Amino acid sequence: AAIVVPYESAEQAGALAQMASTLEKRHYKVTELDGPNATVAAIASALSSSPGVLLFSTHGNEDGDLLTGSTVAIKGAESMKAAYASYSQVLTSEGLGSLVQYRLPDGTTPYILGQSNCSFKVFKLATVCQWKVALTPAFWSWLSDERHVDWSDSMVFISACEIDQYPALLRKTIKAKAYFSFKGDVAANFATAAEQYLIDFVAHPTRSPEEAYYNMVRVDKTREMIYKEDHLLNG
Repeated sequence: AAIVVPYESAEQAGALAQMASTLEKRHYKVTELDGPNATVAAIASALSSSPGVLLFSTHGNEDGDLLTGSTVAIKGAESMKAAYASYSQVLTSEGLGSLVQYRLPDGTTPYILGQSNCSFKVFKLATVCQWKVALTPAFWSWLSDERHVDWSDSMVFISACEIDQYPALLRKTIKAKAYFSFKGDVAANFATAAEQYLIDFVAHPTRSPEEAYYNMVRVDKTREMIYKEDHLLNG
């Protein structure tokens, strides 16, 4: 199992520990990547084993991009092209040369430089900005094509805003046996509750991910609690 949370502030530490413990009790070996440890190289390494459970909690968008814990420093006098070239060298040195070279037929790259901590209004030649690295849908194709990752027997939860707005981007690329994600914006506390609910519910050997989904719908529609996990959605 792999739990990837590039932004620790998005999750409660206790919730992550509880989910990891639940998985370990079900005899999963858990690889946890939190905050800056959730680099592109670390994520690629963790997912190359085709984990049976993947929880990827981060910021996302309707283009299917997911922010990682990797950053690239860019000086105001440098071009984005130079920044990409510099980061490509870093990935190549980490044994990810094939990721650097990989492209989808439409030219989409597996990663992009996403949001910056600098405002363009105060962007000066001497300014050093940190740009966050985001994984694109092409990253998941690369995992399949180059690392032969197979999710056909896995449960995957991409816990990020808007990521399922266009299902063809990730849902149909990952092709997991059970796949969960959000279509619209989602509050961090609800995302965490949904993650905990799913892990806790399917930890019972007689329950399925499909049952977990319909039970969450039931709680939403009726506000009635049947299973002990239902209290996670209270409020």
